[in-house]
Amino acid sequence: MAGGYAINYKPQRNNGKMPNHFWCRKHSLLQIPDCCTYFRADILEEIVLTELYRELMRRGDLIKQRESLEQFQKEEWNRLNKELGNYRMQYRSLQTEKDTLYENYAVKQIEAGEYRSRADGIALQMQELSRKIEETELAFSRLTEEYNQPKQDMKEIIRFSQMEKLTQEAVDVFIKKVIIYRDKRVEIEWNYAFGEE
Repeated sequence: MAGGYAINYKPQRNNGKMPNHFWCRKHSLLQIPDCCTYFRADILEEIVLTELYRELMRRGDLIKQRESLEQFQKEEWNRLNKELGNYRMQYRSLQTEKDTLYENYAVKQIEAGEYRSRADGIALQMQELSRKIEETELAFSRLTEEYNQPKQDMKEIIRFSQMEKLTQEAVDVFIKKVIIYRDKRVEIEWNYAFGEE
């Protein structure tokens, strides 16, 4: 990026006298004062890769520091799992009660009015339990994802930290923008959607 414009990549030419490089075609057209007109691709990749290693280590440290949060998540996960099991057991019990009630009504052991009253009461309880089950399942699913995400992120951080050369995949995952200034200073805007809130 130079002067806010995207820079262009040019492969080596003239038998290697002009190596792979980036250049700003807007410079000659607009004469932008802070424009970086030329930057060797191999040097830029080395700078970005070095900074990416540092960023990966920083994010890895942040994930390790979340152990106390992980313990809380584990306790909450166990609580929700137990609560969900209780709700489902209650729902099955009500379903059995409803079926038994209908069988008693069918063989005329209870009157229609009593059957309807008790059946409506059971239906309301089942409806409330269905709502609780749905809400708890959603909370359980979200917590499971939150609990597992740091572990998945750490695996990806370890994988990327072992690369010897900058890859397009690493750039796409971690880097939002690379800004190059006229004095060859390089600034990287990181993509924080990965590995960090």
